[in-house]
Amino acid sequence: MEKFDPKAPSKGLGDTIAKLTHAVGLDKLAEILAQAAGAEDCGCNERRHIVNDWYPYTTEGSSPPPPPHINTQPLDENVGNYLVLQEINITLPEIGPFTFTKGTELPITKEHPLYNDVPFYYKENIIKKLNN
Repeated sequence: MEKFDPKAPSKGLGDTIAKLTHAVGLDKLAEILAQAAGAEDCGCNERRHIVNDWYPYTTEGSSPPPPPHINTQPLDENVGNYLVLQEINITLPEIGPFTFTKGTELPITKEHPLYNDVPFYYKENIIKKLNN
């Protein structure tokens, strides 16, 4: 198991949480419980690294990388295939109320009823353009 140094500067939120659990003794309790359960270790260091990657502390003038589902590239063309990231409830002409469920793929053409709304849904991370 990797040795955690509570005096080292925190690289992210995971290190800060580890320092807090170390200060109150929860890290020792987790190790004792893991050993009693027959585990090699409690998995705290692995979780610490994951949380550090998700919420790193940045230096002045830099920004953390966005989560992987955030649209970071500008949308060049509305036409294409999109993945619905959040449910879309709209009223379509001649159809009425309609729901595009999370996880479904939308093939958008110029004739699609959502064609003009694609930039809004894309910018708000409600849909994601697929590379195909």
